[in-house]
Amino acid sequence: MCDNPIEIKNISYSYLDGTSSLNRINLSVQEGEIVALIGANGSGKSTLKFHLNGIFLPQSGPIKVGQ
Repeated sequence: MCDNPIEIKNISYSYLDGTSSLNRINLSVQEGEIVALIGANGSGKSTLKFHLNGIFLPQSGPIKVGQ
């Protein structure tokens, strides 16, 4: 098992129309932790999920899942 199954450092992402969705996001999830992602409509929850699944690639910053 990994000590840090999810590690995100300063990722940023903007859509093609210029809408900024993620701005320097940091997140570290340790083994055994339970995390809930909550927020208002348009706050970037789905965009972050798409990054964790590899559907979107960050424009800056690394994402490590299960390494």
